[in-house]
Amino acid sequence: MIWAVVIFFLALIMVGVVAFDSNRFVVRSVSVETDKVSEDLRFLFISDLHSRIFGKRNKRLYDALDKIEFDGALLAGDMMTADRHIDFAESIGFLQYLKERGPVFYSLGNHESRSRVYLKTYGDLYERYCKALADIGVPMMDNESAEFRGVRITGLTLPEKYYNKRKKPVLPAAEIEELVGALNPEDYNILLAHNPEYFESYAEYGSDLVLSGHLHGGIVRIFGRGLISPRLELFPKFHGGEYKKGTVTMLVNRGLGGHHIPWRMFNPGEIIVLEIKSNISPLKNDRH
Repeated sequence: MIWAVVIFFLALIMVGVVAFDSNRFVVRSVSVETDKVSEDLRFLFISDLHSRIFGKRNKRLYDALDKIEFDGALLAGDMMTADRHIDFAESIGFLQYLKERGPVFYSLGNHESRSRVYLKTYGDLYERYCKALADIGVPMMDNESAEFRGVRITGLTLPEKYYNKRKKPVLPAAEIEELVGALNPEDYNILLAHNPEYFESYAEYGSDLVLSGHLHGGIVRIFGRGLISPRLELFPKFHGGEYKKGTVTMLVNRGLGGHHIPWRMFNPGEIIVLEIKSNISPLKNDRH
């Protein structure tokens, strides 16, 4: 009897934690340094919104971002969910809000890509979504690059096979170059690459900073580790946070929303304020 009562109250506590964490987000600050830019920059880094709304008309999200100064927004995909019946009006409203604050650099995640590929399943969802984006002046970066104040930002769209849940195919760095073109090593190169599982390939390609999402922080976090990946891998390596390989850094955003598993535990949604700081010495700068 005592054990039944204990289990009952533990279950209540767990339900409470899930309800709490599934309906909140935190703002984290991350900084990186480089001698490839001559001025400090601050970006919002957001991933995996999945059309999630925080409060009536997204008020809690807007209130939090109103307090943050930023030069632009970097979006690493899955801002919408691939569902032909999804209402993405609030998502478009959020993107319009970001656009009014500064330039928006938006790369495709697997949900944007999936809705474009599987027309029998999703109908005209992708077409309607792109039209709504065009109406507010926010195009998606589909294997495209843009220059912004000394930084080269590239949106990588991985083919569908690289999201296969049964097996993880090899992604050659040469294929990344075929998709998005070669890098100029003198630029500070940011790669928006939704799936972090291919960090080694991104590093071999040569980007200075990789921004990913996709894993939603592992849904449940235990001892600081994400529990499960979309590929149903337990304790995935790139569950969230900062990773390094040589001179390349990858930041994995835990995302704001969810889809098939919409709840979170010890794992609130996340917005990252990314500061890129110039470490050019005054003497080196004078020589230019």
